[in-house]
Amino acid sequence: MKNTSVWILTLFFIFVSSAGILQAHKLEVTVTQHPPVVVVEAGYSGHHHGLSAADVFIYASGEAEDAFQTGKTDGEGKFAFIPTKAGEWKVVVDDG
Repeated sequence: MKNTSVWILTLFFIFVSSAGILQAHKLEVTVTQHPPVVVVEAGYSGHHHGLSAADVFIYASGEAEDAFQTGKTDGEGKFAFIPTKAGEWKVVVDDG
């Protein structure tokens, strides 16, 4: 039960930390948990397709400088990662 609470808080903080940046570019990002994987989906509002080849930066809890993982969204605008510890994770999606 405690582990479920940690995941819920983690996803909440991911959403809160990325919401301000994403609105400025009309970029929508959703985060879905499929334990142990977290899936990030990016796309522009009003469009029915994902944002492919967007840069993604994942920052672990307490790690503000060095990204835990980096990469690009796939052809459907998706990117997946597996968190290695509980806490507040930050997800940054950059459409260039």
